[in-house]
Amino acid sequence: MWQRVLGHSHVGGSLGMAQYTYRPLAKGSNKIRLLRLLPHENKAARVECELIEYTLTDSVGQHPYEALSYVWGKGGEPQTISIGSRPFHVTGNLHTVLLRLRNHSVARLLWIDAICINQKDDQEKSHQIQLMRTIYGEAWRVIVWLGEEADQSSDALAAIRKAAEDASLDPVSKSYYRDRSDSEKYIPSSLALVQRPWFQRIWVLQEVALARDIVVMCGSVEMNGYAFISGLQSLEVLRTAHPRLQGLVQSAYHLIKDAVFRPSYRFNTRGTLSIGELIDMYHSRHASCLHDKVYALLGMCSDDPDTEALRPDYKLPWNKVFERVIKYIISPDISVKTWPDREAAIIRGKGYVLGIIKSVTMPGSRYDRQEVKVLFRDTVETLYQYMNSGVQWLLQTPAEPIRAGDIVCLLKGASAPTIVRISNSGLKIIMSSVVPRHKATHDTRGWVPQGTPSEASVLHDLVLQWDWAPTLDGLQVKNRATVPRESHNSQPSNARFHHEHGPPNLTVLHDILTIAVPSKYNVLTSDFCGIGRAPDGASAMKALLNQAGNILPITEDIVRRVADHPELSADLLEVLFEHKGNTLPITEQVVRAAAGNPDGQDAVILLFKQRGDSLPITEEVVKAAADIKNTQLGMHRNVARAAIDARSTTVIASILNTSSP
Repeated sequence: MWQRVLGHSHVGGSLGMAQYTYRPLAKGSNKIRLLRLLPHENKAARVECELIEYTLTDSVGQHPYEALSYVWGKGGEPQTISIGSRPFHVTGNLHTVLLRLRNHSVARLLWIDAICINQKDDQEKSHQIQLMRTIYGEAWRVIVWLGEEADQSSDALAAIRKAAEDASLDPVSKSYYRDRSDSEKYIPSSLALVQRPWFQRIWVLQEVALARDIVVMCGSVEMNGYAFISGLQSLEVLRTAHPRLQGLVQSAYHLIKDAVFRPSYRFNTRGTLSIGELIDMYHSRHASCLHDKVYALLGMCSDDPDTEALRPDYKLPWNKVFERVIKYIISPDISVKTWPDREAAIIRGKGYVLGIIKSVTMPGSRYDRQEVKVLFRDTVETLYQYMNSGVQWLLQTPAEPIRAGDIVCLLKGASAPTIVRISNSGLKIIMSSVVPRHKATHDTRGWVPQGTPSEASVLHDLVLQWDWAPTLDGLQVKNRATVPRESHNSQPSNARFHHEHGPPNLTVLHDILTIAVPSKYNVLTSDFCGIGRAPDGASAMKALLNQAGNILPITEDIVRRVADHPELSADLLEVLFEHKGNTLPITEQVVRAAAGNPDGQDAVILLFKQRGDSLPITEEVVKAAADIKNTQLGMHRNVARAAIDARSTTVIASILNTSSP
């Protein structure tokens, strides 16, 4: 099953000794290296190890090694250990955990990426990454190393352990509430614990997602992974944390806690989420090498590992890896602009605007899920094609959580919609590939568009931005990605970005606004779809204006559509006045539409209240009110009543003359 690896050496290193060098592993095999950590009674003695070749197999049962999940660490002097009596350099953080793991009399068998993979051999790294799912899945235990004791971490861990014990008691137990109160003072130190770098690293997700037994270590303290998370949840450590930190940590919470329920690992099994979903969820995490923004998630995804766009290749420049993964996830028909050493891309393609996110909620304490209500473009064609997926979805929470006012679009050639957000610099991708689970049925079927979404839909030239830069506490980190000019060293302002890549397309923005003003089909579909009825009918418009009111072009045409709406004219006008005030374009055509609307009485009254005598009431407006069919004979009198309230005597005379036999 395993054999000792002697390796090679070259001269150099401490005291002129030959440093350890790797002997290549057999290409295309399931062979890995394991680290045999030799015992020593002296805790301060140099760490001595051996490397052993080991073959991963499909055998059922425990495998004799533990896998380490940790952060490499930056800065500080490298520390020297011995492998086969040859010096080998490791980071300070790794050296510390090796000292902690070393037993006084028994050797320990470990898998540690920085040592067991030749980090200078890109070809070996690419192959070993494809085995990572199996490496962590077959390990008999995964050790999560959070670092040395700091910020009262030992006291925090004691409180977390006690909270986990108390949480298992009868909730009505008095001791439960007394102990919980005593533990409150440790919430700040517990919060500091989950803000450590381990929780921000992208590789750790795969490492704990595949584990069946997890132990958490911090300094000299060890704790079962399930107990660790149960205690944190019982203390409600994240209660006052920023939503982005909540999402960042909660994803690790569930992966660690679920380990005890996982069955024995089976060779060649795949995950349940696509690489697109995983990237949407986790792209804001840290990676020492940008390639790992993709490669660290491969062991968790459901995609074919032999797919060319996903095959690990560290020799390929990052911007090329970025480009081909984006095309694989979204559509082969798009064009993608990327830059070396940057985590942002510009995506251009043809696409349709399908709908608007009306509202977003989180079910219970599951920060990794969001329930969203969608207002689709309500033409009959679109309704027939997309209603099978429902208007209330259960979605995986992306790195940047979905908000009300976000836009659902479909790019040409895409198999799933994309959710974008309107910003001053353009349209930002929030979720690249939407896989809706219907709330009632949890339907996991993907979107399969049937032809074009609708003849009434416009095929737009869309320019989208996708930024994978890490974020923490709602702020992007100091070295965040920016979309540069042709020379990637420059840092553009929003104005320069507009000049080079274009501001949000006015035609696209106008099309988005028309969705917020449902058409005549709304009368037929609102009851069935749960959209469009007051008081909920104006929610999409509210969401849009709350998010991008300074960007959206509220034109005369939009206001006229609102005034003409058969059910929601007053509700929608009130929202527009609230956001735009005196800048809202109220023209003769707008007033005419409201006056001629059989259900527009409240809208007309609102117009008079807002604009008074300055409201453009012309003969055509009065005729529009008088022309309403006999079923609505009282409408022109209501217009007159509204005018009386506004003390517009000239208009009153005109209306009364028009209404005379």
